[in-house]
Amino acid sequence: MSNYYISFYLKAYRIHIFVDALRAIGSPKRICFLVDNDMKHLAVIPYSTRDFKSHGVPDDVYNGSTGLEISSFSLEHACCFYINTATFCEYIASRNSGKIYLQ
Repeated sequence: MSNYYISFYLKAYRIHIFVDALRAIGSPKRICFLVDNDMKHLAVIPYSTRDFKSHGVPDDVYNGSTGLEISSFSLEHACCFYINTATFCEYIASRNSGKIYLQ
Protein backbone atom coordinates (compact mmCIF):
# COMPACT_ATOMS: atom_id res chain seq x y z
CA MET A 1 0.00 0.00 0.00
CA SER A 2 1.33 3.43 -0.91
CA ASN A 3 1.67 6.26 1.55
CA TYR A 4 -0.45 9.35 1.00
CA TYR A 5 0.64 12.68 2.38
CA ILE A 6 -0.67 16.01 3.56
CA SER A 7 1.82 18.73 4.54
CA PHE A 8 0.97 21.40 7.08
CA TYR A 9 2.73 24.76 6.84
CA LEU A 10 1.46 26.13 10.09
CA LYS A 11 3.04 29.57 10.19
CA ALA A 12 1.62 30.34 6.73
CA TYR A 13 -1.80 28.74 7.49
CA ARG A 14 -1.48 26.47 4.44
CA ILE A 15 -2.15 22.80 3.81
CA HIS A 16 -0.67 21.01 0.80
CA ILE A 17 -2.46 17.86 -0.30
CA PHE A 18 -0.41 15.61 -2.54
CA VAL A 19 -1.99 14.69 -5.87
CA ASP A 20 -1.64 10.95 -5.22
CA ALA A 21 -3.86 11.34 -2.15
CA LEU A 22 -6.50 13.15 -4.23
CA ARG A 23 -6.37 10.52 -6.96
CA ALA A 24 -6.74 7.77 -4.35
CA ILE A 25 -10.09 9.25 -3.25
CA GLY A 26 -11.38 9.50 -6.81
CA SER A 27 -9.94 12.79 -8.17
CA PRO A 28 -12.78 14.91 -6.77
CA LYS A 29 -13.68 18.42 -7.94
CA ARG A 30 -14.26 19.49 -4.33
CA ILE A 31 -13.03 18.19 -0.97
CA CYS A 32 -14.01 18.64 2.66
CA PHE A 33 -11.95 18.20 5.82
CA LEU A 34 -13.45 16.37 8.79
CA VAL A 35 -11.89 16.52 12.26
CA ASP A 36 -13.21 14.35 15.07
CA ASN A 37 -14.25 15.80 18.44
CA ASP A 38 -10.99 14.75 20.10
CA MET A 39 -9.00 16.32 17.22
CA LYS A 40 -6.99 13.11 16.87
CA HIS A 41 -8.15 12.20 13.37
CA LEU A 42 -8.37 14.26 10.22
CA ALA A 43 -10.18 13.04 7.12
CA VAL A 44 -10.23 14.44 3.62
CA ILE A 45 -13.32 13.36 1.71
CA PRO A 46 -14.74 14.04 -1.75
CA TYR A 47 -17.52 16.60 -1.49
CA SER A 48 -20.05 17.53 -4.14
CA THR A 49 -21.58 20.72 -2.75
CA ARG A 50 -20.05 24.17 -2.94
CA ASP A 51 -20.46 25.71 0.51
CA PHE A 52 -18.42 27.15 3.38
CA LYS A 53 -17.07 23.68 4.31
CA SER A 54 -15.73 22.67 0.92
CA HIS A 55 -12.61 23.51 -1.05
CA GLY A 56 -12.40 23.38 -4.83
CA VAL A 57 -9.73 21.33 -6.59
CA PRO A 58 -8.60 23.00 -9.83
CA ASP A 59 -8.32 20.78 -12.93
CA ASP A 60 -4.66 21.84 -13.25
CA VAL A 61 -3.87 19.83 -10.11
CA TYR A 62 -4.55 16.53 -11.87
CA ASN A 63 -2.53 17.29 -15.01
CA GLY A 64 0.54 18.27 -12.99
CA SER A 65 0.49 22.01 -13.69
CA THR A 66 -0.02 23.01 -10.07
CA GLY A 67 -0.36 21.56 -6.60
CA LEU A 68 -3.28 21.90 -4.20
CA GLU A 69 -2.63 24.29 -1.35
CA ILE A 70 -5.43 25.44 0.89
CA SER A 71 -5.17 28.47 3.14
CA SER A 72 -7.38 28.45 6.21
CA PHE A 73 -6.62 29.91 9.63
CA SER A 74 -9.37 27.96 11.43
CA LEU A 75 -8.46 24.66 9.76
CA GLU A 76 -4.81 25.16 10.60
CA HIS A 77 -5.75 25.81 14.22
CA ALA A 78 -7.52 22.43 14.32
CA CYS A 79 -4.59 20.78 12.54
CA CYS A 80 -2.14 22.09 15.13
CA PHE A 81 -3.94 19.92 17.66
CA TYR A 82 -4.12 17.04 15.18
CA ILE A 83 -0.34 16.86 14.82
CA ASN A 84 0.12 17.37 18.57
CA THR A 85 1.85 20.72 18.58
CA ALA A 86 2.32 22.02 22.09
CA THR A 87 1.94 25.65 21.13
CA PHE A 88 -0.17 26.99 18.28
CA CYS A 89 1.89 27.15 15.07
CA GLU A 90 5.15 26.26 16.77
CA TYR A 91 6.36 24.20 13.82
CA ILE A 92 7.11 25.55 10.38
CA ALA A 93 6.11 22.40 8.52
CA SER A 94 4.97 18.86 9.17
CA ARG A 95 4.31 16.06 6.68
CA ASN A 96 1.87 13.43 7.87
CA SER A 97 1.12 10.15 6.16
CA GLY A 98 -2.38 8.79 5.97
CA LYS A 99 -4.47 5.82 4.97
CA ILE A 100 -7.17 5.51 2.35
CA TYR A 101 -10.40 3.93 3.55
CA LEU A 102 -12.84 2.85 0.88
CA GLN A 103 -16.54 2.79 1.68
